[in-house]
This record gives sequence, structure tokens and C-alpha cells, in this order.
Amino acid sequence: MPSKSEPWPSIWHLCLCFGVGQSLYLTFRPLSCSHQDMQIGIGRTENGNEHDFIDERRSLGHRELCYMADFTHNPAETSQLPASILCHRLLEPIATCPQVSRVVVFGSLAGDAADAYSDVDLLVAVEDEQAAWDVTSIIRRTLQVLFYRMFSSDRQPAGRYWFAGQSPLTRLDISFHTPEQLAMICQTRMYQGHPIACRELYRREPVCRVSSDVTSASSQLQLPLQITELEAHFGSCIYRLSRAISCAMRSQPYRHRLEDCVQDLQQAMTQTQTHRLAGGDGHALGHALLQLVKTLALDHAADV
Repeated sequence: MPSKSEPWPSIWHLCLCFGVGQSLYLTFRPLSCSHQDMQIGIGRTENGNEHDFIDERRSLGHRELCYMADFTHNPAETSQLPASILCHRLLEPIATCPQVSRVVVFGSLAGDAADAYSDVDLLVAVEDEQAAWDVTSIIRRTLQVLFYRMFSSDRQPAGRYWFAGQSPLTRLDISFHTPEQLAMICQTRMYQGHPIACRELYRREPVCRVSSDVTSASSQLQLPLQITELEAHFGSCIYRLSRAISCAMRSQPYRHRLEDCVQDLQQAMTQTQTHRLAGGDGHALGHALLQLVKTLALDHAADV
């Protein structure tokens, strides 16, 4: 295990796993070790592949899916990152939704800056609002959602999704757009007023919904979660601490101090102790993040 004086992100790959009713475990691997020795949140790799998704093209009817080998700069180095594997795990199920015409990844996974602390940022073009709910139903059937938090600037079901069995730092940030809106984002490389790196993962011709009855049973029953202001604040504390940890591990500055993020989350967890969180088991996620601060020896800056 590296000492505190060693630059963690550049010398060691860090893999974390957290699941409901499970312990947090960490596996450190020097960069010189093989991928076969690397343990990740969703299982041990076999021969450098995970679920046969990496370095592969698959055909789904008339739809062709382009996987990570097609858009990572260095597939051999990035294909085993937790965020990369999560992206692969979700891409094909999302593309099975008939009203999805385009899926774009942006952020670190779209460029060459992905690391063990990256998340998955997806922009999805859908034909109508119901299709967005169809997609999130598919996501929930594919992986167990541990906690969901709304975006402050978008409505449900867009938002941040943390999954059981994944690192508490590896989440899915997903938003939904019309085909025209997403085309403009990709053309201008601007999103919410900021320049972005983006890469297309999947595309096909838009298909109009034939009938309003053509929806899955699960999506028909899905309604917006009743998230209170107290839970929204709790979700913000979860997000800020996860960002603070990632920045600390990268030796990057963050606008919120780590110790403040720890204290804010601890206070929010106390305030919501008897509160049923509509987004899921946020307290389990909160405990995992607080434990992570201690385990990664970051508590020299925060009294956990």
C-alpha cells in the first residue's frame, strides 16, 4: 500500500466496491501489474475482458453499437477503469429502447483524462418524455440503484445514479434531450454554457412512437419521486463529498474544502436519520463515503 508521501493517482490504480449489506473493500495495484490482477466493483476480470463488452462490436437488429474500443484514446489503459466498465454495462440495454436515437458520452471518458475516480456522463436523445422514463426503467432493471439524486437544473428522471456493487465515486450522470438539441450540443461542443469533450457511442435514425400504449409495464407505473428539500440538500452533500474525495485523490483543487464537505454530510445524515429518502439508501452511500475518507488516509484534512 502506498505511503502518504506517494502520489496516489499517478502510481497506483485504486478500485473500490460498495454494496448493500457488504463491506467496503479496496484493491491497490501498481501500474506494472496485469489487468488480470485487478479487482473491480462488478467482479474480477477474465483475460482482460469484462462481460465480453470490451474491444467488441455487436449488432442489435438494425442498430450497431460502438463500444469503448472505438472512442478511447488508449483502450488498453482505460478499458478496465470502473467508469468505463459501468458505461459498457449500461450502453447496450439503453440502446434497446426504440425511442433512443443517440447516446453520447462527455467529460473525462470522452477524452484522455479518465482515471479510477471518473464518473459516467451520458447525453441521451429520446423521441418524447416517456422514453426518458423507459430508459431509466431499463437502467434500474440492469443494475440496482443504491441512491438517486436530481440535478438542480433539470427534472426527473435526469440526474445522478449510484449503484450497489460499484465504487461510491463511480456514478452515472444522465440527461435527456431531443435529437435536435443533442445534435446542437455535439456540433458546438458546448453544454450548459461550458465547452465539453464528447464522443458518440450509439446512433440510429429516430423512430416515432407508434402508440402511447407501447411502453413497458414498469415505466407506466413509474412516477416522479417525491423528493423533499431536506433530501435534496442531503443529495447535494453526498455529491460534494464525492467530488471532494476525487479531487483530493487527484491532487486537484475543489471549491469546497474536504473537511467542510465531511461535516456537512455528517450533519445532513443526522437531520435525515428518521427521514425516508425517496432516492434510495442514501445513508449507506453516505457511510461509505465517510469511511472512504478514513480508509484513504484523507482524514488528516478532515476529522471524521
